[in-house]
Amino acid sequence: MKHYAGLDWRQDLVAKFWNYESHFPERYFTHTHADEILRKFHPYLKECDTILDYGCGAGHLLDKLLIRGCRAAGLDFSQESVAAVARRFAGRENFLGAFQPGDLHQAGRQFDAILVLEVIEHLNDDALNTLLTDVHRILKNGGIVIFTTPNDEKLENDRIFCPSCEKVFHRWQHVRSWSETVLRQYLEERGFEVSDSFATDFNEKRRRKKRSLVKKCKALWARLVNGATPKTKEPHLVAVCRLPVTSIH
Repeated sequence: MKHYAGLDWRQDLVAKFWNYESHFPERYFTHTHADEILRKFHPYLKECDTILDYGCGAGHLLDKLLIRGCRAAGLDFSQESVAAVARRFAGRENFLGAFQPGDLHQAGRQFDAILVLEVIEHLNDDALNTLLTDVHRILKNGGIVIFTTPNDEKLENDRIFCPSCEKVFHRWQHVRSWSETVLRQYLEERGFEVSDSFATDFNEKRRRKKRSLVKKCKALWARLVNGATPKTKEPHLVAVCRLPVTSIH
């Protein structure tokens, strides 16, 4: 088979991609998983006064945070998403605004908690360094930042081919895959203290409800033959971090 080059995700192409996807809010991760995300993260967020959703998309998680009485803001790389979120929550109690990267630092704004959910797999080295620098600046001393990303994703499984430019790219613009060990080491090398990291499934309840009869039979057979149920890899990674007390914003 002919070898096709991968797409170079320049900043302008990333913006075009997500400006387009912003018109389909139902495709966003938090559209389906927001309730389960907040349930799992409640122990970390319960004492936080202000929360920033970094990579807020259409604002699904923001909506849930505001419903729960949290003072929350959104930040996104897509100008169209930021504008849509600002319109959606205009006048909403506890809504602290919608921003693009760099805006909050320039305004001197900081937060008790920052959620960076399903973002870091989309970023090249430069963009990732920019994000982490931004987080360092806008996270309050003693604050918490939570990262999530697919768990050891096989990027080739979601690659598609563009017949126009003849380039291959990941359907959801993922450019890197993370394991728990690599993610923890990467964050620690960049000045974060990782207080907790684990793999989980934000779709666990729905997955259990929709478990097929075939899978149930396979699990039963495995228990009968091997005395154990086959283990499956949890699809998401979580890293809960803080900044050292001496960190300079």
